[in-house]
Amino acid sequence: MTVEREGEFWPTRVAMLAELAHADALAIVLRPRDESFVTYAAHNVSPESSWRGGAQTALLTSALGGGPGDGAVNVPLLDGHVATAMRALPVAWREHRIGALAAFRVSGPFSDEESTNLARLAALVALELVEENTFWRIQRAAAELEARTKASSELQEIVRAERDPDTLLERATSGLARVFGADGVSIMLVENGVLSIRSSVGLPDAAKGDRKRIGEGISGFVAKTGQPLLLRGPVTGDERFSGNDPSIGDALVAPLRNGDHIIGVSSVKRRESSEHYDAADLDALCAIGVDIAATLSFVGAVARAEEDRKQAIALYELSRLGTLGAEPQQELETAVAMLGDVMHHDVVGLWVLAADGSAERRAFRGYDPAAPCVIPVAAMAGPFGEAFERQHRVRARCAIDDPVPPTWAAAPATDYVIAPVSAQGKTIGLLVLGRAGAPYTAAEADFAATAAEYLFEIVRSTDAASADEEATAGERKRIAQELHDGLAQELTGVVLSLEGAQRAFQRNPQVLGQQLAKATHDARATLADVRQYMGALRQSGPGDLGRPTTVARVIDDLKRQTGLAVDMEERGSERELDADLQRVVIRIVGEALRNVAQHADARRATVTLSYSDTDVVMTVADDGAGFDVPSTAASAEANGHFGLVGMRERAEAVGGRLVVTSAPHGGTTIEATIPYERSRATVGVLRAELLADDASPPTRPGILARLFGR
Repeated sequence: MTVEREGEFWPTRVAMLAELAHADALAIVLRPRDESFVTYAAHNVSPESSWRGGAQTALLTSALGGGPGDGAVNVPLLDGHVATAMRALPVAWREHRIGALAAFRVSGPFSDEESTNLARLAALVALELVEENTFWRIQRAAAELEARTKASSELQEIVRAERDPDTLLERATSGLARVFGADGVSIMLVENGVLSIRSSVGLPDAAKGDRKRIGEGISGFVAKTGQPLLLRGPVTGDERFSGNDPSIGDALVAPLRNGDHIIGVSSVKRRESSEHYDAADLDALCAIGVDIAATLSFVGAVARAEEDRKQAIALYELSRLGTLGAEPQQELETAVAMLGDVMHHDVVGLWVLAADGSAERRAFRGYDPAAPCVIPVAAMAGPFGEAFERQHRVRARCAIDDPVPPTWAAAPATDYVIAPVSAQGKTIGLLVLGRAGAPYTAAEADFAATAAEYLFEIVRSTDAASADEEATAGERKRIAQELHDGLAQELTGVVLSLEGAQRAFQRNPQVLGQQLAKATHDARATLADVRQYMGALRQSGPGDLGRPTTVARVIDDLKRQTGLAVDMEERGSERELDADLQRVVIRIVGEALRNVAQHADARRATVTLSYSDTDVVMTVADDGAGFDVPSTAASAEANGHFGLVGMRERAEAVGGRLVVTSAPHGGTTIEATIPYERSRATVGVLRAELLADDASPPTRPGILARLFGR
């Protein structure tokens, strides 16, 4: 075997050394790792010379072993002569003998003085070989570092550009295996305090299911402390953690860190190799881990925003179902189909409680139509019964191969959330959502509970028995539909037009920016008002939505629209009110909160509902700019502001009173007191105001008449 060298350095160098040694031929012979001898460089002797036998091989072996290296040989030279004498001296660096310097002569052996000179030349050759080897290693390390840096940069660019979390993890693991020359790579993410493998390369199936609590094992230690680790060989005797793979040669374990939060751990493992990972490799893995964590966090935020958008659409569509004029059963089926399609549930079941306590599957998606559709009282146990008894949503799991699956479960799904359809502490059904693959998160379970709450009115409407209730509900739906199809859609168009104009004139914001921004804000506020009236008009009876539930929904809507922080507090025992009185409570609270959002420049508001034996008191307080009450009240109607006037009219129409307390820079408190009994004699005022289409306007028109110009 011959090692070929580029350039003329060593041929020239060996020729010069041969002249200094008075040798007819000279060769530098190496023996890497106890293998056969290799000609590294030579003068006047064939590089292909065989060192596997003969006298010359014996002399080389003797010289490297510390014995004599001179003797008679018969070696043909390139100039046509035949060497008859050879002298071999070890080429050694420190304590390591890496080869030999072989000198040949045609006529006679080397003298002692010449042998001494050859020994000096051998030492010089050793030094030059070490220098060259060091330089070569530096070059190779630099080339490898450059290649790894380039590969790491490419991987980081791929990670930063990817937006699908599963694809991101898959490409990251394969890229890490390539960059670090790893036999195994895994990325573990933290969920509910537990690390689980989300993507891997080169791991056995049994290892892919590995799960670690934070602080448990090597990965758990890194996730808990944020300290990256460089490990060599099986991990034993370390009090901090223990390993479980004795075949690992060395490994890198780094946290996936996004700011101060550790969202997971990446591990790179390699079995036996001539090269070992070092601190630079660990730093590179940490840097890539930061990019992976940042991108995963960003992708997660985008996914959550998209999920919030879908949930908002779903809830809005659920709230609209009561205004479409369809049959109640059809509305239930539409709601179930919408939850399945928009929220990607494999199974949706709406179970309604019957008079005998059993549960009937009234509308469904993903169930076998031939499957039992009634759950007897005796069978209402487990998660289904728990959700009913506790009136709280429950997460559950049901194996596909369960020999006796519960009636509420269906084959396509393995994970479920069960939420009660309830209001005012009364449960009339249960909503079952299921899917295959991933358990429901707490946030998803909370959304299921909210969706079930929105279904309460629709479920009740399927069991309505009173003709008067149905007629009143139909009239409310008709009015709500007219508002939605007329003014609400027109205002939506206004908002879109104003937003388009605002974008078109962004080049000159000093002229139109503030004006258009205010117009857009006012138009959106008006649209929110219309939707709030729609929600109030849709109530079908005194028991359909409790005041705390409906007021809470008004607060939630305002939070989403304005970002205002609103707290809610209840005092005393809740009393059931007439539907018209409920509407007064909700509208006064809603109008007061909208005034806070639009005019008060407040950071926080508080809504308090206090129930006594004779009345209910609503208080809305804010920490905003405040205003001068007498002057504002005197000029409100002239300036087209009917908020305070309308709230006072509504309170007085049912025998109540409204008190406004405010001062500039001192915040505002609005307190409305509504009696329980006197309202019955005056509820006709509001009903007439809502339902009169062609009647002559009264002497003092109500707030809706003023709003619509009547």
